[in-house]
Amino acid sequence: MQKNEELILNINNRLQAVFEKLLQTINETANQLEHAKATQTELMQESFKWEHEATDLTKCQEELQERFDEEVRAREQIALELTKAENLIDGYADEKSLMEKQIQEKTEVIEHLEQELLRTGNKLQELEAERQHLQEEKELLFRQKDAMKTDAGPIEQRMYFLEPSKYV
Repeated sequence: MQKNEELILNINNRLQAVFEKLLQTINETANQLEHAKATQTELMQESFKWEHEATDLTKCQEELQERFDEEVRAREQIALELTKAENLIDGYADEKSLMEKQIQEKTEVIEHLEQELLRTGNKLQELEAERQHLQEEKELLFRQKDAMKTDAGPIEQRMYFLEPSKYV
């Protein structure tokens, strides 16, 4: 009997060891399950947080994209207005250049006319001086003619009346 008791004790010890091991495994599994649940809860919270952040980031990205699009449209409008202004400035520059050229041409014409007027004035003064000189000579000739007429005899006076154009 002792052998049976030993065998039973041995089986009992082994059963108790297996049972303790089983309890330890169950406890470890329960701990692991609890840890897994906590991890799952954390992951779900993190997932929710990330989803919320992703939603916020998506919304922010959409707002930024909208602002970017507005800025692009505004930039395009400004570029268009700048092009119009540059074209207008170019037109004014061309018009200014044309007007400056016309002013230069008119200035040259005025200068030419002033020079021509000066030459004409000088020529007029010369002609007036010459006319004055000729008038003085004519008066001198008339005086000489009158003097000669007074001093001339009848034959010379007849010659003078026959050919008046020779002496005038």
